[in-house]
Amino acid sequence: MPQARTFEISAGSRTRSAWSARQRSQSRPFMLQSQNDTPFSMQNTPDFGLTPVVLDTQVVMDWMVFKDPSCDRLSQAVMQSDLNWCTTPGMYGELMHVLKRGVAAAWQPDLTQITENFEQHARCLRTEAPSARHLLPCRDADDQMFLDLAIAIKARWLFSRDRAVLALARRARAQDIEIISPLAWNKRERSNQLTAGTPISS
Repeated sequence: MPQARTFEISAGSRTRSAWSARQRSQSRPFMLQSQNDTPFSMQNTPDFGLTPVVLDTQVVMDWMVFKDPSCDRLSQAVMQSDLNWCTTPGMYGELMHVLKRGVAAAWQPDLTQITENFEQHARCLRTEAPSARHLLPCRDADDQMFLDLAIAIKARWLFSRDRAVLALARRARAQDIEIISPLAWNKRERSNQLTAGTPISS
């Protein structure tokens, strides 16, 4: 069995280890079976007229659990509907399962608030996106679903800090998708605002 892979997140004076690849693979059997199994609205044909984006599980946790400042601009753009955050039942199911175990559970996440964030700000497909491994195959099978969705909805950005996902950034550009971390996106948006002379809110 391959060695478990972990990642580190720094916030202020605290550093925390998030869930390992092994923990994520253990969470995979948990899947939503029907619309009645999820508390947030399921939309068969989300409105992709806005800028469609995909957030992987790490990024959602950074935003909603760890309150990572690098996600502030991204979360604001989602909540103001400047970005159209798209997701699937499997992504929501993985997040809920991960939040109830290990390091994430130790942070005592507010599951009610997280559910409300999904209800208010996420556009969820009824089914999983079709496989796009022939276009963007990820070496981490657990992350393939984010790439599949990005291809299916023609996402402008796929937000991730996962090395396996970021390694596909060059290939993703051929599909008009940019894979980028929230921190890198934040810095670039700030730079663009400075160049344009637009007031910076954060």
